[in-house]
Order: sequence, then C-alpha cells, then structure tokens
Amino acid sequence: MVQDVTTKGKEIDVSLRDALTAELGSDRYQLWFVGKTRFTYSDQTLTCHAANGFYQDWLRSNFRKIIECAADSVLGNPVTLRFAVDTNLASAEVAQSATNQPKGHDENDVAVKIRGDKGESFNPARPPQSRNSNTDLQSQPINQSSIGQSTVRSVEPDLYGPRGTASFKNFVVGHANRVAQASACMVTESPGCLTPLFLYGSTGVGKTHLLESIWGSALARQPTVRGLFLTAEQFTSLFLEALHHSGLPSFRRKYRNLELLLLDDIQFFGGKNATLGELLQTVESMLRRGGQVVLAADRPPGELPNFPLELSSRFSGGMVCKMLPPDLEMRKEIVQRYLSKRGWTLDETVQELVASRMTDSPREIFGALNRLQATEIATEQPITLAAAEGALADLYLYRGRNIRLIDIEKAVCDTFGLEPKSLRSSRKIKSIVQPRMLAMWLARKYTRRGLTEIGTYFGNRSHATVISAQKRVNDWMNRGDVLQLADHACPVEDAIRRVESRMQA
Repeated sequence: MVQDVTTKGKEIDVSLRDALTAELGSDRYQLWFVGKTRFTYSDQTLTCHAANGFYQDWLRSNFRKIIECAADSVLGNPVTLRFAVDTNLASAEVAQSATNQPKGHDENDVAVKIRGDKGESFNPARPPQSRNSNTDLQSQPINQSSIGQSTVRSVEPDLYGPRGTASFKNFVVGHANRVAQASACMVTESPGCLTPLFLYGSTGVGKTHLLESIWGSALARQPTVRGLFLTAEQFTSLFLEALHHSGLPSFRRKYRNLELLLLDDIQFFGGKNATLGELLQTVESMLRRGGQVVLAADRPPGELPNFPLELSSRFSGGMVCKMLPPDLEMRKEIVQRYLSKRGWTLDETVQELVASRMTDSPREIFGALNRLQATEIATEQPITLAAAEGALADLYLYRGRNIRLIDIEKAVCDTFGLEPKSLRSSRKIKSIVQPRMLAMWLARKYTRRGLTEIGTYFGNRSHATVISAQKRVNDWMNRGDVLQLADHACPVEDAIRRVESRMQA
C-alpha cells in the first residue's frame, strides 16, 4: 500500500525505502542510506538529506536517477529531487550503530582472520606487517571498555634489518624528505594539527617508515590511544567482511570513533566504489571530531586513479608532502649507518661507489652492501674498489640497458621542450645551457664515456666544461634549485627523474 505523503513536511520512510531496497538490493541500501539519509516531501519536491556536504555530492552523483525512479513508483507522479545537508544525521548514525550492535558480538570479541596484501593473516585490531618483515606481529589484549581501542605494538624491521617499530631516530633526513619528516613529527606531538596528512612518493622512499614512526610514537605517548594502522587492502578486506558477514554497524562503530588512523598504499582503493564511499565517511567522521588521519600513496591525491573528486579534494585539504628518492648526501649517510650497525669497515672509495650508483631507494643500497659483505666473506679478502665494481656491475648498469649519449640527448630535449640537437649548438642562452649541463651530468652518471668524448658530443666542448657542468648540477641539487621544463618549473631533482624516466622508456 502506498503511504500517504501529501501532508507538507511529512517524512517519507517505509514505502520509499522499500522501493530503494528493491532497486539497490539490501546490502547496497544498508551501505549508502541507513542512518545517513532522511527523506522529506513537500510541494511536489522530494528532499534527500545527507549527513554532510561530501556525502550529499556523492549521493547526487551516484544515486539521483535511482532515487527519482523509486520516488516515482511510490508517489505515482514525477517529483523534483533536491539534496540538502542535515548535520543531525551524523550523530544519529553513531547512536544507531551503538544500538544495532549485537549483544556479545563486539568486533573486539572476535578475531576476524583475513588475508592481507602479502597473504598474511591479520587481526583488525593490530597494525599491518611491514613489506620487509618476516617477523610476526605481536599484540596486547584489547581494552574492551574503549571502543576500537588499540594497544598493540608491532614488531617490524628497522632501516637495517630486523627491527621493532621504526622510529624517527633511524630515519635519515635530507632535502628529499625534510618536510614530510617534520610534518610527521608535528602530528605525533599535536594530533589533529595537520589532518589528513598525505605522504606520497615512489617505492622505497620511506613512506611506510614514517607511518611506523608515527604509530610507535603515538603508542609511546598515549598507550590507550584508539588507533589503527592498516594497509588499504586490509581495510578493504575488513570492510567486505563486515558488509557480508559481521555487520556494518560494528565496522562503523569501530572505525569512525578512532583517534588515529594510518592507511598505507591507498592507491589500492582505486575503482572500489563501495570501499571509497565508506572511506569518505570514515575520514569525514574522524575529521569532525578532530581525529588524526595519515595516508600514504605512490602519487599525489589529484592523480589517484578512479578516486571520486570529493575524496581526493578532502585529502588535498590537509597537508600533502612529496617524498623523493634520497640525494647523494643522504645515501652516504645511509651507507655509513648500515656499516655502523653491522660493525663492518668498508673503504671510503667503495662507500662512495655504492652511494653514487644506487640512486633509487635505500633498498638498493642495502642489497648492494649485502652483496659486498657476502663477497668479502666468500673471498676472505677486503673489498677493494675494483672488486666492488665487479661484484655490483649487474646492479648499477641502469635497468640492465646500455644508455647512449643520443638517448640522454633525446630525453633531455623532450623534457625541456627543445629542438633536436639544440644541446650541440653554440647557443649560450639559459634555456639551453642548463639542459646541456644536465645532459653532461647524466652522461657521466650513466655511461662509460670519457670527459673529452662527452664534451665533443655536446658541441665540441672541452673536458673542463664537462667537469664544470658536473659541479654546477651538484650545486643545484644541494640548493634545491628550480629548472624550467617545457610546460612548467620544477625542482632539479624532479627534472632529473623525468629525464631518467624518458631514458628508461
């Protein structure tokens, strides 16, 4: 029977919601509408009230036609659909979650076992195992008096091998990560001051290390903090488990009442619309209460694939920090710390070789040093520069591909928007001189060509010019100078990575 909804302002409940359930299915209806929406009808206008502005836009983009269709079937005539925000729904949803929680079935009473991103099983109340760890996580009992409270401490590898939770103390700081490290320290000392904090960068630059450092410091400062540290895949698995088995009220009660949430590898969420919607609501709920959210990904918020605009916009509204591969001075420091940790002495020229050739991430450096130490043990001879060159030859030949001068020239010209062979010309304008210096620097890094040969290739210039170019580029990197590319300006290290990417292609 169609419910009478002709009275102005009367709330539409059973009939419209039954129609929406029929359209969406009970699971999707529960996910998107229960406790988070309210419908009113007046003067041929149906109003869908949402808990906040972000969710209002989400409903408008994804469910407008479905709501209109359901309303037409209930009312028997077309209606004008509008959307509005009702902030009372946010508190109502929390109350409903607590009311609907099954007795004797709190999420902390049952350890849900789900496969994580590396196949490991995990408990939703404990942090993820680090990618580099072969050590099982250890957790303390959960305090049942505090909803979603986590008092776990993870056992994970440190910078140099097996470790407890990573810390700020063993994080090498330099130009490539200084802002990210400072921001991480700030959110540890004053949770909520920079939220959400969004860290991004390529694999191996230290994003997970900072997340672990924040987690460990937060537990040390406040052991009873309601916090969780998960990978995106773990969050998704737990959400799906709740959706299909344990129930969404329990999931929401736990995650939306957190004080600290750390999520790693969030690019994994791309295209998972239901999970993204739940993540949006979780983040919104935490931010309204002043909670601290820290996220890590391999790209900035605006470039996350298949993410809704409102979510990437919310991420951008906090503090976004780019993390770059370590520069030369940082790599030298990483080498020295590794040797100190191992109690191993290595010739300075060999240390310089490793630091200068292993440029992508600390993981490369550790792999190279491990190989050198194994070689030293096997040969029972100290590692010399010549021995190191031979042992590491297959590692530092750039991606196993021989880079030619013409490859470097083409990559630099494409990146800076220059005409082919511009670098060989006699012109001395800044827009050509700087790319030419960079090309010479790259030629020294990636080829075995001599100074004279490089100078001759780039316009019959002397070997002294090549040496000068090397020094100039190193100075640019130390100062963090900015170079003008074809379409925009960017830091010199970003420019180098763009050129190197083209060289690899």
